Parts: sequence; C-alpha cells; structure tokens
Amino acid sequence: MAATTTKLTKNQVSEGLDTFAKWFPEEAASIEKHRDTIIRHIVEGTSPDVGSPLLVQTHAKVSAPPPAENLSLTPCAEAIGVFLADVIIFVLGLAGLRVPFSNRIVRALVRELGEERLRGFVEAIRNFNEALGKWEKAKALFAIIVEIYNVRGFVIVFKVLYDEMTWQDWLITSVKASALIILWVGTDGGIFIAQAVLGIMGAKALIKDGIEAAKVCSCT
Repeated sequence: MAATTTKLTKNQVSEGLDTFAKWFPEEAASIEKHRDTIIRHIVEGTSPDVGSPLLVQTHAKVSAPPPAENLSLTPCAEAIGVFLADVIIFVLGLAGLRVPFSNRIVRALVRELGEERLRGFVEAIRNFNEALGKWEKAKALFAIIVEIYNVRGFVIVFKVLYDEMTWQDWLITSVKASALIILWVGTDGGIFIAQAVLGIMGAKALIKDGIEAAKVCSCT
C-alpha cells in the first residue's frame, strides 16, 4: 500500500506537535526544545544529519506493559482488538508509518479500551463488513477511524511504539502520522477516503478480521 501523497504545512505539523505534547506530557519539554527542527524534517521529508541533537535525544521514560497474565480477554473483545489493530496499522501505513501487526498492540488496545468501549465498535464493524465496493468500504472504514481517534486508540499504539523505536524516529514518524490523522478527521474524511480506496480492497487481513469480529461478537 502506497503512503499518502498529502503534503503537510508547517501549521498542520505544528498542530500535530501540540496535540502530541498533550498526549505525551512527559515529552513536552523535549518536543519544544526541538520544535523547529522536527517541523522542518516532517515538512521537507528529510532525516536528521549526523551530529544532529535529535539523534542523541532520549525518551523521558521507558514504559513497561503490565504482565500478560493480568489481562483477561473475552473472545469478542479480543476479536475487536485484532480488527482495531488492523485498522490502525492500515491508517498508519497510509500516513507513511510502517508498523507490523503484533499481539502487543492488540493487548494494549484491549487493556486500555476495555470491554464496554470495544463492544461499542460492533455496529460500525458490521457496517464495514456490509459495505460493497472500495468507496463504500473506505467510507465505512473512516467512520471507524473517527471512533478510534475519539477514544484515543491511536495514542495507545503510539505508546507501544514508544518502547520500540529511537526517540527521533518515534517522534518524527508519529507526529507526521498524527498530523495527517488530525487533518483527515477534521475534513470529514474526503482526503482519507480518496487515498484509502487505492488499497482498501487489498487489505485482506483487515477485511477477514472484521468479518470474524462480527461473527464472534454475535455469539456472545
């Protein structure tokens, strides 16, 4: 799937940085320290040069996920968690951030969102499954993305990536993705849908897991 060709402006990236600093207040000081450099790299699509202060900036803290054995999953919650992970990975890929599917992402989503909020996605998932053609599929997917954004699902995944990437890679790629998601959500989905139709029908795992989630949740 090709990444979006949407070009972000300095103001859009700056808004993304402000939002990211609210999501990760422990990183706000470092973000502000490197703000101009971060904005330039995202807008120009460049990487830090050797010797750049960005390359030696470290995480404010290292977060450790709770032990897996402390997490109890119902089949419905787990199936929805798998599907939401697929959706978020699809969206981040469209935004240029390649993230492999992992059980750690699924478990983080299930843990943070909880059974009740996860079950709130069932109707939207059924609408996605029933949508015919790439345009209707992309529109139904966008409705799910708005719900994920509203419950801070993307933030949950950025927290997982926080432990797995260098600071500058995590910040630059995640802020770029965040700025694009904010743009897409704030413009009624037109820009996102136009990009998503190019790859939505080829997202086999996403489509398969949507059908599976609806099936599992109808039995519980």
